[in-house]
Amino acid sequence: AGCALVGSLAADLPSARIALVEVGEAADSQAVMTPSHWPQTLKGKHAFDYQTVPQPLLKRRRIDYPRGRGLGGSSLINVMIYSRGFKADWDAMPEGWRSHDVKPVLEALEARLHLTELSAGTYGRAVASAAESCSIPHREDGFWEEHGATTSYRAMIDSRTGRRLDIYRSLGANRSNVTLVSGTVERLLFGNDGCRALGVELCSVSGKTEKRALHLRELGEIVLCAGAIDSPKILQLSGVGPPDLLRKFGINQVRSLPIGQGLQDHTLLPIVSLGEPKPLAKELSPNSVQGWIHDEPNGIQIV
Repeated sequence: AGCALVGSLAADLPSARIALVEVGEAADSQAVMTPSHWPQTLKGKHAFDYQTVPQPLLKRRRIDYPRGRGLGGSSLINVMIYSRGFKADWDAMPEGWRSHDVKPVLEALEARLHLTELSAGTYGRAVASAAESCSIPHREDGFWEEHGATTSYRAMIDSRTGRRLDIYRSLGANRSNVTLVSGTVERLLFGNDGCRALGVELCSVSGKTEKRALHLRELGEIVLCAGAIDSPKILQLSGVGPPDLLRKFGINQVRSLPIGQGLQDHTLLPIVSLGEPKPLAKELSPNSVQGWIHDEPNGIQIV
């Protein structure tokens, strides 16, 4: 989320004036902040209702691909599992971005977030045991991801309150030297040389949709943090991308770059286990971390 970076910049550069452009609003509602309600967040005002193109290996189905809309981006709607990623993937990065380089940064971030340590329920432990019997190794608890199955993990749930972490406030994007600008970035505005972005074109909605430009002061910089989908989209709409694609949509080319290629993700495949039939509660354990992924008192477990 852009606000995560803004919080660090605002702290490191207290004399700088920073504009944080966000679409949507702060998410203080119970549906967003209560961990067990996370499925409700995937639709509604805090999510862009994106879909994939038809997927050849999934019988040409279109798959829902929601992205967060509001202060904190997709941290408002994700499943809150915290991961550093695979250590081996970091170590394949260029020098300066390897695991030993980013480790102190990640440790400092984790200390500020007050993450919650969680363990799998009965069904989760059974799945891990079954995986081990199929020669899938048991992964020792640790902070770096490894191939295998594990029964413990960290979640982006505030260990002090049991609520979803508020990334906007937790990381300091609400500092006094940050101005919050409401609007959707349509494209970047480049100078005549096409080498430097001088501002952004915004689409704001206040009763009626209107476009306006936000220009940088001299020596100002733009950092684009719109996520894995919207960052390449904004660049392409700004004229930065594959020439054939830009021509197809009538966009003037600013720079030829392979923007928008190589996205990799995984599908969400829920496995639901129902125990002895019993009347279901109206909701999963409200305000309960236990009800986030499994709700054993109601006979429901989800992996």
